[in-house]
Amino acid sequence: ILVLLCLLVEWVVWEEWVVWEC
Repeated sequence: ILVLLCLLVEWVVWEEWVVWEC
């Protein structure tokens, strides 16, 4: 579930950030 949450955060904040480290 943590991975899915991380991916969700990546998709939402993709415009400002590059890529979150999952």
